[in-house]
Amino acid sequence: MSNYTATEVAMSQIIHSKTTDYAVLQLVGKTPDYNVYIVQDQTDGQEYLLKIAAKATQNGLLDREAFLLQDIREEIERRNDEHKRRNKTDRGLGYQRCYPRLVESLLVPEQGNCRANIIAIYGAESVSDLVPIEQWRTREQVRLDPKSSAWIMGHLLKIFTLSHPFGIEVGKINGGNILVNPHEHHVVLFDWTHARHHDGVLPSKIAQREIADAAKQVVLALDGDLKTGVLPPSDQLTDSRYEDYLRQLTAGRHTDSVSAGAEFYDLIGDMWESAFHPFTTIPI
Repeated sequence: MSNYTATEVAMSQIIHSKTTDYAVLQLVGKTPDYNVYIVQDQTDGQEYLLKIAAKATQNGLLDREAFLLQDIREEIERRNDEHKRRNKTDRGLGYQRCYPRLVESLLVPEQGNCRANIIAIYGAESVSDLVPIEQWRTREQVRLDPKSSAWIMGHLLKIFTLSHPFGIEVGKINGGNILVNPHEHHVVLFDWTHARHHDGVLPSKIAQREIADAAKQVVLALDGDLKTGVLPPSDQLTDSRYEDYLRQLTAGRHTDSVSAGAEFYDLIGDMWESAFHPFTTIPI
């Protein structure tokens, strides 16, 4: 997704669906395939993101995203139900925090019958709560501290522990598509228009590439060197274990997201105390 910069609204002020009307408030992002607006549900005042195809010929991308997000939501509910039943608890696994939620998908006649997906992001009250991971380095000229980067890397691996065994290839993992809510410690991959659903478990080569791509964005956010894997010095790093594990991930040495995630959390648990760490950046 492109940078979150306010621009003039260039479409109908009201979008009608079968259940409600959405007021279009602001254009916040553009790609060659779609535009993204903040919209407000006129029934309850809730704000969402509206993603609309740039042309009707690109409706298929939004159709695919809507289908996959609905599939993912059903898988999350299935896993939560199974977890609750097996462990006799009311708490789920928390995957709903990691994925966009499809509120509804509709055609917009006023915009040439372009497909639009209404998207909610867990824990985000405003679009200003969400920051593309690349923005700190490229715009604000700051880097993440290791502990802040660790919970982002952990959340990305958690996303893959559902999508990869479910056979879903994200298809787009870059610094603009990884959105972070730094205050709520949430991470989400926003764009699923290029995702694919494979039969069975995701092929290992694709899983390997997606894990490596995610890790590379975390290394860049740390202002690390992708060629050598070296990270800037930090008092939080008393040895090279964290640096070494990120180097393994970026080098494509892990093809199984479940085992990679388990090893990562074991490492973090051994390195640092189990306590909330506020999001922290450091000038480059």
